[in-house]
Amino acid sequence: MSNPKRLGNQFEREIARKLSRWVWEAVHEDEPYNGRLIFWRVGSSGAVGTLTGKQEMHGDIVAIDPLGVPVTNRFNFELKRRKKFNLFSLMTESHVLKELTSWYKEAKITGFYPLLIVKVIRIGTFLITDASTLAEFFFVCGGYPFPYIGCKSCLMYEFGIDEDLYILDFEKFLDWTKPYVKLLVKSYQSKGVDKK
Repeated sequence: MSNPKRLGNQFEREIARKLSRWVWEAVHEDEPYNGRLIFWRVGSSGAVGTLTGKQEMHGDIVAIDPLGVPVTNRFNFELKRRKKFNLFSLMTESHVLKELTSWYKEAKITGFYPLLIVKVIRIGTFLITDASTLAEFFFVCGGYPFPYIGCKSCLMYEFGIDEDLYILDFEKFLDWTKPYVKLLVKSYQSKGVDKK
């Protein structure tokens, strides 16, 4: 029988590696990814490296390398892993909508754009965020070129959310946002921060 905590930790490590690759490939377009860890899960980040640069601890993912600091200074990553999550039940079962909105509230803390990453076993990994956060990416990356699901704020008003939420494929989101990440990191580096 599988241990849910162990599987949750494994998922967090997997996402930290994918986010590390995301930033590396965005910044070093001509170099293959070398496995360098840029992010790690908050629970054991001290075992991998020390926190780099000025950043507050928030969310489930922390930068352990200077390349990741601009990303965690702007975005808050919350990670969830579920056996099942039926998107159609958002329309019919209020407890599912309530769970989604509570996850979103964890991700949306003052001063950071929320990026909620949800793995649904045997289905896939999804990114959930709000309209303001997507607009941040649209400016650099253009319109999102893949199918997505939008949840209108009127459905969530009773739970205290006044923005539309969007559910996107996580891997496609990473590919789409590389130009934004490159610009973000290069802008941070041009201000005299570590250029590694």
